[in-house]
Amino acid sequence: AAIVALDALPTTSNGKLDRKALPAPVFEAAAGRAAETPTEKIIAELFAETLGRAEPAGADDDFFTLGGDSLLAVHLMMLIRERLGRDPGLGALFDRPRVAELAALIDAEALDFDNGLGVLIRLAEGDPALPPLFLIHPAGGLSWGYRTLARALSPRRTVWGVQSPALDPANALPDGIDALASVYVDHILALGAPGPVHIAGWSVGGIIAQAAAVELERRGAKVGLMAMLDSYPAECWRAEPEPDPVDAMRALLAIAGYDPTQYPELRSRAAILAFLKAGDSALGGLPEAALDGVIRVVLDTNRLVREHHHRPFGGRTTHVRAALDHKERDLTPGLWHPYAAELDVVEVPFLHPQLTGPAATALIAPALDARMTAAEDMTR
Repeated sequence: AAIVALDALPTTSNGKLDRKALPAPVFEAAAGRAAETPTEKIIAELFAETLGRAEPAGADDDFFTLGGDSLLAVHLMMLIRERLGRDPGLGALFDRPRVAELAALIDAEALDFDNGLGVLIRLAEGDPALPPLFLIHPAGGLSWGYRTLARALSPRRTVWGVQSPALDPANALPDGIDALASVYVDHILALGAPGPVHIAGWSVGGIIAQAAAVELERRGAKVGLMAMLDSYPAECWRAEPEPDPVDAMRALLAIAGYDPTQYPELRSRAAILAFLKAGDSALGGLPEAALDGVIRVVLDTNRLVREHHHRPFGGRTTHVRAALDHKERDLTPGLWHPYAAELDVVEVPFLHPQLTGPAATALIAPALDARMTAAEDMTR
């Protein structure tokens, strides 16, 4: 991903972001050695083919730094399976995005498949002396969409995506958000990373992040940043009409980056899945079993949120508000006051679905950086 500075965001006639009018970013290849081994050369060629580059990538080039995203990553892994007959899985590319390291993994005699659906997935690797940031999944259970944010942080720190265990149908659906948060805290603490623990989430992910912060505090762990990207308390949604299964399925459109209101004709599972598979969303490129897992998590999210009752968090709650949204509802950061010892508000001029995109990230990443650094300074 890349961040491009603009004087103003292009908008459509109805005031929404006009993605087609955004300028194309320029991605720079890293200076370094050329691909050398046979597998490196093939991977370098496939990077170029996937990304539409004229020249093969270098051995040290990073797929995502060159402009790769989750959708292109799915396509790249398909090409690797076809050309090399080896399938390291999408999670391997997230963890080893450079030509040489991915080639070395593929050449290893024992190749473990990583489908990218584990509870923890590394989105960025940084200074091991810095406490990592944990980004909790939104409604679909996947954390892949946080990669732009993960790689925009400075100083560079390791960022882990936290994903729903229910993506795997072999795992039971969680009893509630507190139970889910407890599982996530188990995984976070098991890493043994330096503290304090930084945790954040967008939308439903922010609700879960707040519950995880409460659980971390209960266990005596020091919480640094606890940030929610435009999340609002569970009671805001309890009085809402319960969505029917079709409406819940249509939430997949929003997760994939589309505005559901622009596609009223998509009213069945078959129509929605066909649309996603034909479009430019990473969801549409997922294997059938993985997509079924996402649908399973989406359909259960409404229950989790409606049944949740927040406990207060004793630290600072940072709320990043989508200032261009919520015109029809009184959704404000102040709704978190009963559950926050201190409320810190950051407003950004975007809509809710845009908060994980490059333009919003250019404002959000520095705000999170500053707060993580300040929290770390307080613990030294």
